[in-house]
Amino acid sequence: MALTLESAARLLDRHGLLREIIRGDVWTPFSAITYDTRKVEPGTFLCCKGRFKAEYLQGIDERGLAAYVSENDFSDATQAPGLIVDDVRKAMALLSAEFY
Repeated sequence: MALTLESAARLLDRHGLLREIIRGDVWTPFSAITYDTRKVEPGTFLCCKGRFKAEYLQGIDERGLAAYVSENDFSDATQAPGLIVDDVRKAMALLSAEFY
């Protein structure tokens, strides 16, 4: 099964991590998952962890960011859908296991 925004949201909700979905109207499969903005290419699902700043997302939409997961809402910095969670590290573990 491919990881999509819908399946990622269901997985995080099942584990009690999902707080909110920002712009959740795009349900395409992800081609890559990363926490490094320099590695974003079309179809990438980005994990925003640690002291992640909105400025790291400058130009990210043009590079094809598909969606992001974060403890913070970055909708002012990107048009990509976001999954807002309570614990991004737990979310990353679940999402990467499901992706790979």
